[in-house]
Amino acid sequence: GNNIWIEFDEYIADNQLNSKILISPTLKNPVTTKFSSKGVRISWKDTLLANTTYIFNLNEGVKDIHEGISCGTYQVVFS
Repeated sequence: GNNIWIEFDEYIADNQLNSKILISPTLKNPVTTKFSSKGVRISWKDTLLANTTYIFNLNEGVKDIHEGISCGTYQVVFS
């Protein structure tokens, strides 16, 4: 597919995720994000390479809506 869904156990808010997210290996086109109450969908247009591990580092781009605490260096890794 061309997107991932990350679900949290707390209500979350955008903390400038589009400008903070780092992806390795780098994608040619920027990703888009869509937030809901407890989750975020990250979508991309590029075709991912076969037999490649991708790391999506959220870099404090998501925060708890009630306490304002960021998710820190939360990573999603998949291949």
